Amino acid sequence: MSSKVPVKEKISYGIAGLGQNMTITFVNTYLMVFVYGYMNLSAKGLAALTAIMFAAKIWDAINDPVMGGIIDKVHFRNAKLRPFILISILPVTLFTILLFAIPAGLPEAGRLAIFGIAYILWDAAYTVCDVPYWGLTSTMTPDTEERTKLISVARTFGNVGLGVITLVGVSLARWFSKGDSTTAAGWAIAATVVSVIGMGLFSLSYFMTKERNFVKEKETSFKDLLKALKVNRPLQIILIGSVVGFGRTLIQVSGSTVALVTFGDEGKFTLMGAAVLVSMICSTVVTPFILKKVGKKKLMIWSSLIAAAIYLAMYFIPLTEFYVILAGLFLTGFSLGFFMVLQTAMVADSVDYVEVKTGERNEGGCFAAMTFSGKLMNALSTLAFMVIMLIVHYEQGTEITYTMRKGAYFAVTVIPAISCALGTIPFFFYPLTDEEARRNSEFLSSRSDNA
Repeated sequence: MSSKVPVKEKISYGIAGLGQNMTITFVNTYLMVFVYGYMNLSAKGLAALTAIMFAAKIWDAINDPVMGGIIDKVHFRNAKLRPFILISILPVTLFTILLFAIPAGLPEAGRLAIFGIAYILWDAAYTVCDVPYWGLTSTMTPDTEERTKLISVARTFGNVGLGVITLVGVSLARWFSKGDSTTAAGWAIAATVVSVIGMGLFSLSYFMTKERNFVKEKETSFKDLLKALKVNRPLQIILIGSVVGFGRTLIQVSGSTVALVTFGDEGKFTLMGAAVLVSMICSTVVTPFILKKVGKKKLMIWSSLIAAAIYLAMYFIPLTEFYVILAGLFLTGFSLGFFMVLQTAMVADSVDYVEVKTGERNEGGCFAAMTFSGKLMNALSTLAFMVIMLIVHYEQGTEITYTMRKGAYFAVTVIPAISCALGTIPFFFYPLTDEEARRNSEFLSSRSDNA
């Protein structure tokens, strides 16, 4: 039996990733602006919501291995992963809609209860769709090169989905509001359209793919994750530096809310998101060429320090100078792109490092730890922004003061500046040079060839 995956199937798998990213990007990018601009919550309500969302995001950081264990124990006829994908489609769609369609007539406690339950269930349903989707790469083919191609196709299509929703999400909500301003109903309809189309496309990963490789592969558990951390000093430093530098993700988490509160128009997030997205994509393209001249450690440290300086300088730009602020966001996007590439590459180097030192290769545990750190960064960014908004006493229905506007802006400038600067400190102690990483890779490659 051929291990090649048909082109049609690869494209279907990629389009499914596009649809999935449309849905997750809509929730991750615009839920905060809906909460602050359209749920009509008091300061106490926002405080309760802060606790709910932070707890849910911490759970999100730890539940992937739990889902992996469930997949490992549940058996379906003639398939291992695709049935989970089918099961998840309707819940993800419905809970995405519900998050943006909280009944306005309910008391605040009722709205908070519905939102909290919907958010936790949405997160659980999304995990049910996400873990099997990426796991399909191992069951669609036993060939590692084909798996790499599948992942590349999925990432490419996924980035298209992310870009589209970042650029048109607000416009979509405003268009469905059928007026001069965006309404809660507009957001609800936009969420419905995006989730139905997105998860409809995602269903292709069930209907248009085939599982061919049923060799049982060990799921990555918390034990694997902790073991990977225990013996891997480079990985420890990468993850500590990444988590401390969580502020670099604040613009992604709260940018649309800042556009509404600070600049008075959530529609301006289209330009803000585009500024970051364009430079981020450019930097991911040029990073391999820069690494020929500058080592990973040095690029990580200097790009973060430069970003910290830019973030800090941005805070002192008058809020009326929106296009100057856009230029600053554009420059910070380069650092974000560098970070994304460097973090993955450095984790991969750490896998080789430990295998050379101990003879054991724990790829799954190392990359599971990286995923965990990414979700923890997202949780900390959400918490930081919501706490700042509580400090400046923001609540819907009151006049937005200069303090509120500046507070929201502080959250996406000064906090990232401090975070990026502090996040470089662990990397000064990163022990693995590029030359050593190269020697480790060559040693393992030659050993594999001689085996």
